[in-house]
Amino acid sequence: MSILPEDLALERWGLHFTVPAVETDYWRWRVTHALPFTRIGMIASVVAWTGVVAAFYFGIREHFVPAAAGVMLVIMPLLIAAIAATYVRGLRRWAMPLTVLANCVAGFLAVWLSLGVVGSPGITAGAVTLVVYFAFTIFRMSPPLALLAVTPYVLLTVYLIGAAFLDGQLKQAELTGYMVVPLTATVTGLVVCSALERIARETYRNERIIEHQHQALLEERANLSKFLSPEVTRMVRERGIEATLTQHNLDITVVCCDLRGFTAYTEQQGARQMATVLREYYEMVVDVARHYGATVKDFAGDGALILVGAPLSRSDHAQVGLDLARDLSRTLGNLTARFSTPAAPLGIGVGIATGVCAVGAIGSQNRLEYTAVGAAVNLAARLCASATDGQILISSATTRAVERGVLWREERMQFKGFDDAITVTVELTRRQTDVAAEA
Repeated sequence: MSILPEDLALERWGLHFTVPAVETDYWRWRVTHALPFTRIGMIASVVAWTGVVAAFYFGIREHFVPAAAGVMLVIMPLLIAAIAATYVRGLRRWAMPLTVLANCVAGFLAVWLSLGVVGSPGITAGAVTLVVYFAFTIFRMSPPLALLAVTPYVLLTVYLIGAAFLDGQLKQAELTGYMVVPLTATVTGLVVCSALERIARETYRNERIIEHQHQALLEERANLSKFLSPEVTRMVRERGIEATLTQHNLDITVVCCDLRGFTAYTEQQGARQMATVLREYYEMVVDVARHYGATVKDFAGDGALILVGAPLSRSDHAQVGLDLARDLSRTLGNLTARFSTPAAPLGIGVGIATGVCAVGAIGSQNRLEYTAVGAAVNLAARLCASATDGQILISSATTRAVERGVLWREERMQFKGFDDAITVTVELTRRQTDVAAEA
């Protein structure tokens, strides 16, 4: 389940989550995280009870047989069953109930051995205190479960010690001492157990918050990788977004592309069909840009602006940009041919320009946008707008930096925002020349 940080509020002295679904998820988490401690506690309990049997054998041999029988036939099977349940995935939900049962039985066994067999209320108080300690701390039971396990044998201990005092077997001072030890152990143990439970819940909450932040970071990186090349995404991860997006003047190549017949197609086919075309169009642009290590600066309707050589500069940006433009023209040409209709044909035009641009994060304090500013950006947009279906219009700065193409011709064009006419190289894609030949 997806748990948001705002769902992780605690109540009841930090011992309960306010959202029921979170409380349920916590108990599943708790089983996994508490079982290793419970297992260790169970093993320690086995060692302790083995020591009890040894003490009877070497110190009170006349009572060894009942002690060994009680330990080996009653408590040991329960402890071993609880230990086994912590290892078997399908039985883990039974581990804690078995622990509760084992501790409760252990308490009664401690009372019986110390008071019923040995006849020593002092040993009873000490033995019960030890069992209570295991219940509230080492076994990592929740406070309600620990109380469920401890209360029966503690009450029995208090009753039996009180009865011994009334029978004249104990003095007032002995009564006070023997009563205080188990009762104090119960109260202080409950406090410690509650503190451990709260710490466990805080740990769970912190883990869920970290998981949420990690997931958000992964989603942010995934979104970032849709527009930036893998190299840039890795730089953001290693150096941070601020260092990566610091503004620089870089010599880059800008590639623009947009669809021809976009408005007419939308009117004829409807917005839903146009959304389908745009979705595939965007995916293709991102895939091609990623293949060439370029950065998709943004999409605007049916247009896309791609930067080659930013934010990671590269000396071959012009040639890579031209190869990218050719690949875009070919790939997107196949897309438009698939979706075009006689009544609403689609096409693709591409413009490419090279020059020095200011590249980096630009915007206000509340919103930053990674962009490029310079004449090359404006010129690439103008070239793209003037390109007919199947044409790539190339700036003179780009043509000087690349190998001359076979299907090139030069034209003088006038663009808005530029005072003088500009020499532009026109490259016809294979698709357009084939169409021309057939005509």
